[in-house]
Amino acid sequence: HSLSTQMLVRTVTSRRQLNEVMTFFWENHFNTDITRHGRIEREQADNNIFRANALGNFRTLLGASARSTAMLVYLDNASNHRFGPNENYARELLELHTMGEAFTQQDIDEVARAF
Repeated sequence: HSLSTQMLVRTVTSRRQLNEVMTFFWENHFNTDITRHGRIEREQADNNIFRANALGNFRTLLGASARSTAMLVYLDNASNHRFGPNENYARELLELHTMGEAFTQQDIDEVARAF
């Protein structure tokens, strides 16, 4: 089954539907693209973490996203090097996952350097 079919079936049949709705919410918030890495098990691993923490702590979800193979491949983190930081994840983290547009280029540089 496709990942979206699996999620739909779980949402409809689960005894914990709010948890499944929030799992879908977090999957959308911390979105990745399976066509970039081609491994459904990476997406399933992310969904399992989102499901386990769907009604929990945002910091936990953010940390899981930062360690997600699907996310790191999606945002080309393999090209992130000490002397040539890749800004993709830093921008995603600051703009889409946490702060909106309230950050500077220096913030991006520092987050990229940290990763």
